[in-house]
Amino acid sequence: MCIRDRIQTCASSASSSLDYLREWGVVSYDWSNLNAIWHADHPMDSDQKLVDQASRAAAAAPDTQIWIYRNLVIAYAEFNIVRELLEDPAYQGWFLKFGKSNNESITPRCDGAGHCTDLFHTPSQRPGGDCGRVVPCGWYVFDHRNTSLRTWMIESYMLGRLGLGNASVSGFYLDDWWTLDGPTEVNNFFEGTGLGHYSAEIKDLYESWKETAWEVQARVAAAGGYTWSNINCMLDRKPGYGGATEDCPPCGLTKTEGYPHADALANTPVKQQKLTDARNQCADWLRVACQSESVIPRIPFLLSFTRNDNGSQFPLPSPMEDVATFLLVRGPYAWMGYGWLGCIDTYERPGVLGLDVGEPLGGCYEDPAVAGVFRRNWSKANVSLDCNHYVGSITPV
Repeated sequence: MCIRDRIQTCASSASSSLDYLREWGVVSYDWSNLNAIWHADHPMDSDQKLVDQASRAAAAAPDTQIWIYRNLVIAYAEFNIVRELLEDPAYQGWFLKFGKSNNESITPRCDGAGHCTDLFHTPSQRPGGDCGRVVPCGWYVFDHRNTSLRTWMIESYMLGRLGLGNASVSGFYLDDWWTLDGPTEVNNFFEGTGLGHYSAEIKDLYESWKETAWEVQARVAAAGGYTWSNINCMLDRKPGYGGATEDCPPCGLTKTEGYPHADALANTPVKQQKLTDARNQCADWLRVACQSESVIPRIPFLLSFTRNDNGSQFPLPSPMEDVATFLLVRGPYAWMGYGWLGCIDTYERPGVLGLDVGEPLGGCYEDPAVAGVFRRNWSKANVSLDCNHYVGSITPV
């Protein structure tokens, strides 16, 4: 068994060669990918550029799974398929509207070119550009209380020609989510919509979005695709990103960054991101993750590489220890790699990822003779991690 790996990538402009993608098992493209190109288009067409990139990537790396970005919460005016709906009065009920008390100086209805709408929106992370002749550019918010929106999301947005209907696309990175205190990453949401924190209407929106999210993922799976949200089920501790914080949220509703709980219980250790913290919690995390009742080996699992103490990802401070941890706890469906690191397309790929360790001969266990040393035997290698000195080892047999 080779070590599966994945990256979440985003390049401002087109690369001269995509051959490097062959090294990775899954490559997921962010909506901002090729932004230097589509941001200059008239009008902008990030959704088309995503499938264009997927086609080039699949041709260069036919054995790599190519995933693309989707958002079930925020409606991007930069997507042609979404903007057509924003412009059509027949679909106004699919989006939240400004509240009566909206402050026009913070979230204006109109842009400088005189495009106006009553549909609530905030500035995009990439302001400017051409969003057509009807609505202002920005981030709008879907209203999932409309079941017809759910049908469109499944049949067109996800499974249509700009999604899984394109032969080069095999999965999706679903970004953002609703919480019981509003959506993530939507600035000035409560001020602009007039909705109340933790209100009954917010709960209704949350429950409706949840139904859409689960149905979308079921239909994607039935069509042979996959979503990032199905990874690390109930293992994450999520900051609010503008909504409510969540610990061990229900399966399929949030994206993982690859730093999970050691089991699907809120009182278990959360894998630390930074080197010193990861070293200090090494034994505590593995003692739970290596228990036979831990869910980690029984679900799709992602472990991300440890970051430096200053928060930077590169150079990788402990790749051998990270991969050893991964091999100690992984099940049959697991990936080592990276979550979202910003709009970059260059990732460090340590040579240890190329090892073929064979098949597991048993589970992970703590050495009875040396506390804090964890081991697991594979048919082609013996794996160990000495948490006392934070030294990992993968020894061929």
